[in-house]
Amino acid sequence: MKLAFIGLGAMGLPMAKRLLEAGHEVSGFDINQQQLEHFAKAGGQVASSALEAAQNQSLVILMVVNAAQILNLLFEQRLADVLAKAACIVSCSTVSANFAQALEVQLEAKGLRLIDAPVSGGIVGAKAGTLSIMASGKKGVFEEIKPILACMGKNLYFLGEQCGKGSAMKGVNQLLAGVQLAVAAEAMGFAAENGLDLKQVYEIISNSAGMSWMFKDRVPRMLEPEPIVASAVDIWPKDLGIVLETAKDASYPTPIASLVHQLFQMTSNAGWGKEDDSSIVKLYETLSNTKIKNLSKENEI
Repeated sequence: MKLAFIGLGAMGLPMAKRLLEAGHEVSGFDINQQQLEHFAKAGGQVASSALEAAQNQSLVILMVVNAAQILNLLFEQRLADVLAKAACIVSCSTVSANFAQALEVQLEAKGLRLIDAPVSGGIVGAKAGTLSIMASGKKGVFEEIKPILACMGKNLYFLGEQCGKGSAMKGVNQLLAGVQLAVAAEAMGFAAENGLDLKQVYEIISNSAGMSWMFKDRVPRMLEPEPIVASAVDIWPKDLGIVLETAKDASYPTPIASLVHQLFQMTSNAGWGKEDDSSIVKLYETLSNTKIKNLSKENEI
């Protein structure tokens, strides 16, 4: 199948590669030239602009940073006007449920279809094609593009015929993941303060009731001096901000998510926003004068 993929970042590029490996013809665009070069080496068709990538396409996948970028692409850059008739737009970005609902209405007015399909599983899942994809929109449209989604995700979930349900589910996931990441950093600082061997702490918790996916994935990176940026700190003020906005609209209390949002904002404001999100552990080091990162070799995982 021929399709366009806009947003070839840390998650988007490996997702697009999975489509290429499955034999699909993918026209892609990203503002980062280096990512475009990687995409070309993988067999992708590099477009000079998002508009060129989407020209006359019947399917376009958006994996951009936020709702503002989606609106800019579709309506200010007029991408929505160059797609084929009744084209399907798959939004894999993390946005609010209200935004996804409103976007569906805007696109329907132009004769276009939307599938709200945020993803979870990180870079590892994107590379392996094992992402969880939380989709909502018209059931017939979902079934039509399901083979495409299956190239990128192992776990495909259909959450209902109203766009926004997928984004609401992503919000639930991000609330849990953000809280679990922050508390993992707090726990490792607590362990260090008590003089425990952090390698042993990691092993024990990984096999105990306190373990979470975020703990197992992020703690090794917390202990590296300079971890590769798999997911930046700045993702979390944005994503948890969406959670808080949604909760506010529903008059639903989220005291723990609110606190964790502030912790990530503090980490970003301290100058670590572009670093790997495991760098939230630096905040605990700063607040407690407890050494967690930059450990001796025998304590590294």
